[in-house]
Amino acid sequence: FRNSTTLRFSLPEATQVRICVYDLRGAFIDVLTDAVYPVGFTEIQWQAGNHPPGVYLIRLISDDTVETRKIILMN
Repeated sequence: FRNSTTLRFSLPEATQVRICVYDLRGAFIDVLTDAVYPVGFTEIQWQAGNHPPGVYLIRLISDDTVETRKIILMN
């Protein structure tokens, strides 16, 4: 992606969701959200701003789920 990306997730029940961004070394970059979301699909944006191009890890944590995905920020 370039400059911003949309992250989509679905919840089977209303729950607290925290989504964080890390670099490949595991260094914390940003918290995208830390809120309660309702049942169903949700979209949030990450505005990468001045972060350098490279591979980043997006981690979603909810009551019963921890999921990590790689994303690539391009020039």
